[in-house]
Amino acid sequence: MMALAVAVLVGLTMVLGAGLVWAGTRLPDNADALIDAIDALLPQTQCAQCGYPGCRPYAEAVAKGAALDLCPPGGEETVAALKNLLGEDPGESTATPQSPAARLPAAANANALHDGHSTRRLAANRSERRLLTGIAKASENSELIAKIREPECVGCALCVTACPVDAILGAPGFMHSVLERQCTGCELCLPACPVDCIDLVQAPFPAFIPPAATTGKGRRTRASLNGGDAPCIGCNRCEEVCPQGLAPQHLLRLLRARQSGQAAADGLDACIECRLCDRVCPTQIPLADIFHAAKNELTRRTAKEANAAAAKARFQARTARLAERETAAEDRRRERLTRFRRQPAMAANRLGAPNSGSSHPTDEQTAIEIERPTA
Repeated sequence: MMALAVAVLVGLTMVLGAGLVWAGTRLPDNADALIDAIDALLPQTQCAQCGYPGCRPYAEAVAKGAALDLCPPGGEETVAALKNLLGEDPGESTATPQSPAARLPAAANANALHDGHSTRRLAANRSERRLLTGIAKASENSELIAKIREPECVGCALCVTACPVDAILGAPGFMHSVLERQCTGCELCLPACPVDCIDLVQAPFPAFIPPAATTGKGRRTRASLNGGDAPCIGCNRCEEVCPQGLAPQHLLRLLRARQSGQAAADGLDACIECRLCDRVCPTQIPLADIFHAAKNELTRRTAKEANAAAAKARFQARTARLAERETAAEDRRRERLTRFRRQPAMAANRLGAPNSGSSHPTDEQTAIEIERPTA
């Protein structure tokens, strides 16, 4: 019995130790690093559709245990990436995705957003607008962006204030325009427009290079994206005929294991898709098709990450600029108060002097008005 107990304790210790080692390799060392890693996986649209006022606040909430499926722009890809980062089983089913309007109680707790419109109002407007226009989701090969009907624009500049990534140009009293390449399609400008002259339209440029989906002999098919079910027997014939000196069977194993990053590091981009490996493969695996699809996926992912990084940089620059402007305004206010407080005698004389019929306020009265908080 003693030996059995010792064996059980040793086994539990080994299991716990393996779990700690695994957690140490998968999760960042501290909370800030975890939040940064989560934030890096989000699309950085700053759209608040998740119920939080931006991607960073949502990343902080996820680090504390919030649901992973609250980001409509990120879609299933972002959910899978978050599960992989946090060590959750990708096969586990998550809660049924809900529309932003269905999450109003959670969204109502968020702070007021960029232009003063609450998350509740934005979520409700967005949900109604999508139902009316029939826009449920951007197509796979394009994305949604805002477009101003310029002849109807009154130049109020409210959309400029609402845009979290500075993608709208215009001055008060003049026509405004959207910078298409910088617009993230967050829709925050739509409820801000008083004349409803902003539409959500398909972007005129592709979001990424789509993989071919045609059928027929010698053409790429959807089935080839996953390599079909043909097994690799490790015969090395593909390596012998590759003019680039690659190891196609090694790349295939990496891609089937969803390690596209390692495949890229091992020379995937060097493949010229000559199809010599296809001709010698005894199990007829469409290697060239698989590599073509994988390279397109890497191109799409790289472009997506670059766009997200650029949007995040613009958002951070805008936030810093607004904070600096607010700080400068507060400094000017303090300076005015200090100037009035340094002249008590003059203010008292003016306050006690007869003011026959004059409606102009004294310096002391002006100082009192300055000190009075605004609503």
